[in-house]
This record gives sequence, C-alpha cells and structure tokens, in this order.
Amino acid sequence: MLTATQPDWQARLAADPAYQTWSDARQAEDQRAFDAWLGSPEGQVWLAAEERAQETRRFPYSRPEQDNGLVLGKADVGERVMFLYLHPRMTLVTAAYFLRLSGYRLRWNIQKRALEIVEL
Repeated sequence: MLTATQPDWQARLAADPAYQTWSDARQAEDQRAFDAWLGSPEGQVWLAAEERAQETRRFPYSRPEQDNGLVLGKADVGERVMFLYLHPRMTLVTAAYFLRLSGYRLRWNIQKRALEIVEL
C-alpha cells in the first residue's frame, strides 16, 4: 500500500483555528462519554478488574502486610523463635532443603499432628 502525505501537514493543521476548536470539542465529548461509561455497572466491573490486575502485578505472591502463608512449624533457637511459612508456590521438599542449608530439618510430631523444626 502506498500512502502519499503532503509535506508539513501537521503544521498546517495545528495552525488552523477551526481544527483546534474541533479537537477540543471532540476531546471533551470523549471525556464525557468515558466518565458516563465508567459510572455504569460495566465500567465499574472493568475498573474493579483493573484494580485486581494492578494489585497482582505489584504483589504477585501476596501483600507484605497480609500474612496468609501456611505455618509449617516453629523452633526455639536459643533466644529466638523461628517460624517457617510455606509460600503457596513452595513445596515441602523446597522448604526442607532450605532448612537443611540452615542446619535444621522438619520432623512430624504424630501426637501433636504438626510439623516441627528441629536441629540436625
């Protein structure tokens, strides 16, 4: 496809006073239509979906202040207490591997029906 444009067409368009008034009116009309659509139920659904998508992009796992991970167990480490939270995408095998690197392991306490973190 061959398109022919006149040289300097943008400058001539910007210099035309009728174009500027038409462009401003068109922009105001588009803004009113968008605001009306955004106030409609369909627009509210779209806005809620966009907010959820933005939240997911900013915090792909979960918000830092929301602690909704699965607690595997806790261990008394002298003056400290260590909790191990299992991220939804982390497997038990991965958690056990990271614990082994730190000198701990997971042990199943059958009486308490819970996982405990114990030293190696």
